[in-house]
Amino acid sequence: MRIHDSADSISSDVLDDFASRIGRSPLYLLSLEKDGPRVAHVRGPRVDNLETEVLIGALRQADVESLLRRPGANLPACDVIHYCGPGGNHYRAFSRPGFALHTTDDFDSISFWLYEYLRNTAKVVVDHWSMVALAYSALAYVRPAQVDSSVAVESVTSYDESDYDLTSRFRRAFPIQGDKDITVLLSVNSTGHFAHRLNKVLTACGHTRPNMVALSQAPSDTSSDVTVTALAMLNEGHRRQEIPCPICQASGSKSAVPVEPNSYLMRLSALSLKAIITRQISKPVRDVIERYSESGAFAIHRTHADGRHHAYYIDVLSMAGHPVFARRLDERVDELVSSIGAEPVAVLHPDLEPARYLAAMVIERIQAAGITVQVVVEANERAVITHPDLGKLGQASRVIIVDDVVITGRRLLAYRQQLISARRNAGLDGRVDLSAFVAVARPSSEGALQGTQDIVHHTLSAPRFFAIEQILLPNWSEDECNWCREASFLQGLPTQMRRHPIVSARIAALQQEDQESLLFSWPTADGDRPWRTPSTRDEWASALGGDAAGNDRSWELNPESIFGNVQGADLLMSVAASVQRLRLTRLDGVRVESRLDERFRSPISKTLDPELYLLGRFYEPIILAAIMRAARPHDLRPPEGDERLDLGLANQLQYLTTSEQMLGELLVQAALGNVPVIPQFFDIAFRSEAEQEIAGRFLRK
Repeated sequence: MRIHDSADSISSDVLDDFASRIGRSPLYLLSLEKDGPRVAHVRGPRVDNLETEVLIGALRQADVESLLRRPGANLPACDVIHYCGPGGNHYRAFSRPGFALHTTDDFDSISFWLYEYLRNTAKVVVDHWSMVALAYSALAYVRPAQVDSSVAVESVTSYDESDYDLTSRFRRAFPIQGDKDITVLLSVNSTGHFAHRLNKVLTACGHTRPNMVALSQAPSDTSSDVTVTALAMLNEGHRRQEIPCPICQASGSKSAVPVEPNSYLMRLSALSLKAIITRQISKPVRDVIERYSESGAFAIHRTHADGRHHAYYIDVLSMAGHPVFARRLDERVDELVSSIGAEPVAVLHPDLEPARYLAAMVIERIQAAGITVQVVVEANERAVITHPDLGKLGQASRVIIVDDVVITGRRLLAYRQQLISARRNAGLDGRVDLSAFVAVARPSSEGALQGTQDIVHHTLSAPRFFAIEQILLPNWSEDECNWCREASFLQGLPTQMRRHPIVSARIAALQQEDQESLLFSWPTADGDRPWRTPSTRDEWASALGGDAAGNDRSWELNPESIFGNVQGADLLMSVAASVQRLRLTRLDGVRVESRLDERFRSPISKTLDPELYLLGRFYEPIILAAIMRAARPHDLRPPEGDERLDLGLANQLQYLTTSEQMLGELLVQAALGNVPVIPQFFDIAFRSEAEQEIAGRFLRK
């Protein structure tokens, strides 16, 4: 717990209340004393052999680094470009700490760590204009009760500003000369060259021993005669490259993007890379989806029994009823049995029906293999510590955790921590041979899967993590689920618009999480049929141009579709998982540059190629809708715009390739800001003034 004051300023009642909220965890207080940060134990058990100075250093590193990693502040290393810094040196990654400070809380956080270096000074030199606000904020933080006219901050105007200009400005800004009365605040200390220059200039101005402090320190092979204290260390990607640059000399060399010496902005606009969904990307997904197609295993915009909402949801109970599931279950259990040998085991699983069902099948099979199950504990992660069989569980030398679905591994980690505590409370050491068995591992990235497997110390030679099925999917809850965002938008329309039959029917479908109304159809595109609100699936199919029997054929794909012979939620799931695989950073064990990013990483814009999903390749409107639902806004819209995206949207609207099936979807995507609003939206002949008004509201006009 960190406070921006002395430890004496916080009351015992506050500490008692805080300690009660974190259970039996140790509580330490990080406070700001006269000589700098101090840490002290205040409640709960103590951590043995804790070196407080080491802890303070680790906290400072984590706190500052969390800011430095922000997009814009950190220009990341990638396989396509590298950076030419203001001094002419080349770097794989480049940090601009001044760009990370956005709020008063950010300034306070850094000022906390700068306190001990600024408490005896009122004059600061910063190496870039983006650091001026931090300098003033930090001085006010150090001297909160004083209005001191001696406070002065001066910024270097450019990395290549001449020593003559610097000397002239520093003499005007700091006329009073003294020993160690000035602090130089650097954003990054890389080679020590700039620190040496500023020290030389300030010495010439009469300030013979200025303090040198940097927010961050890059790894360096060079030494300097100037001592610079850094709050945080940068990783190896920020190390200066040798001269001549080995990256530039390498075969297939990457572009060196120049960083301007005065602004620290890049001379080049964002580099755009276009991604396409290929058969190689989609095949692992197709294999999984087709195995359980039409079983109800895959759902869209669904809330789990535990209260968590998922844009893309997997129902293990429906999956378990499929014949192929039992066969693959037997295969994974055989692997589990081979890994654990003949020793007795304990089984731990959540208090949820799918996990209970899976655990029963696993227990039946391992007992048939001759393995004794000592105890079965059914408890959610927060309830394990109070379970009546906790003692038996804690004394078991081998534990199998069974769960229906693993996404982030948080539940698995919580179980492990509870088991360690239970063993230590029983007088045993915390070591336990742990295995995990899940129906579906559906992380959002291969890194998340690796992290989950590491919880049970899984390796290829000593397997401990067993999944019947594995698939990458977006881990989107309400704030990112495109259907929840759509519902929020529709609910925000004026009352009269919400009552329109098209909108009211759609709101009701979203509230009910209706799996037969996955996309927003607007059955008014051809203008010939009178409007009537459909109330059943057959009526919707007829209204949307079904076949002679009234069947909705809009979901049908040609047999060679790379997404599989699937429809409805199965198709949306197949497309979403394929798009997610474009975010892979490792493929077949080899590191690769991801084709799409989870979030926009300046300066590289990675987007889906409009020519290969809007203008060609995927010509079925239903696939286009599925791609847009599965994509993040920056996957579709580059920062600088894209004429091909506008052209693709115009073609969809003008040449009836969307029909009614896509009109509502395109309006939703424009309303959510995922695609741009183009003039062709307003050329659509909506049937009534009410519909025109609603469409205009969707398009924010």
